[in-house]
Amino acid sequence: MPSVTPSHSSTEAKRPLPQQAHPAPALDWARLRAVAQMVITMLPKTRWYDSGFLARFEAARHFLQLVRPDAVERFEQGIAALRTQRDFSARVERGLIDPALLGWLRQEARTVALQRPELHERAMFGRIVVHDHLPFTDLAVRMAPLVSDIAGEPVEPAYNFLSLYGDDGRCGLHLDEPEAKWTLDICIDQDEPWPLHVSRTIDWPRASDFRMFEPDRIMADPALGFTPLVMAPGDATLFSGSAQWHYRAPRPIANPRGGTTPARGKPACTLLFLHYRPAGSRDLVKPARWAHHFALPELGVLVEEFDRLRPIARS
Repeated sequence: MPSVTPSHSSTEAKRPLPQQAHPAPALDWARLRAVAQMVITMLPKTRWYDSGFLARFEAARHFLQLVRPDAVERFEQGIAALRTQRDFSARVERGLIDPALLGWLRQEARTVALQRPELHERAMFGRIVVHDHLPFTDLAVRMAPLVSDIAGEPVEPAYNFLSLYGDDGRCGLHLDEPEAKWTLDICIDQDEPWPLHVSRTIDWPRASDFRMFEPDRIMADPALGFTPLVMAPGDATLFSGSAQWHYRAPRPIANPRGGTTPARGKPACTLLFLHYRPAGSRDLVKPARWAHHFALPELGVLVEEFDRLRPIARS
């Protein structure tokens, strides 16, 4: 701001000095923490796999209504980029993976599953997984333009994982987190078709819906229009897992081979999941970054308390 040179004229009125802006009032951290704890305690618990983001989003909405009502609309509008258009439908791409690439994927899957298998999902899903194997990450980058075209918006790779299901494979009804708004599910190998059941696109459940999570009722609801999508090796399905309920029914165990460990036998079904988020949404899909992204330090308190009171349990 230009400086003001005082006049030496005795007849000229003195110009008033500019007033300094009042500093922003200091936040009452103790009060914010108490309100956050109250909101989290009152929020019904979500009961499906991968529900951590949605629980934090609902907590944040209610929290801001109490401590920063002026910021609720801005927060919700900012998060809106993670929602899915209601007219989107899941789509199976037949023969997307050519024979040469499919052969490479099968060999790579066998090798990496022996080298660094992750066993923490064995009990819940009957599967061995491998996350973010670098060659699969490179494939996700190559597939991004195709996913963008089908999804109708620019996307960027978020993460990926290889999944080797055994005879006891299963995947219960759930919604994904928006970091996996888009999933390209590639069928690498299988001993028999195993449908992926996908609902119509829905609005995100609200806190009031959390108590009403009844998988059998949801799967039988004709309004949700679940469709069984059947793939063959080399096919891929694109769906919006954060806005479409989806599941795979437990596999019928006719002749169990005793597990998914490749050394003891071929997995019953091998899938590669390439997950994508909207381009430029990295700060939106991570609740820990909301406070900085939206310039709302209050959200930092809420997320910190949520992580303390409701830590995410590994499957």
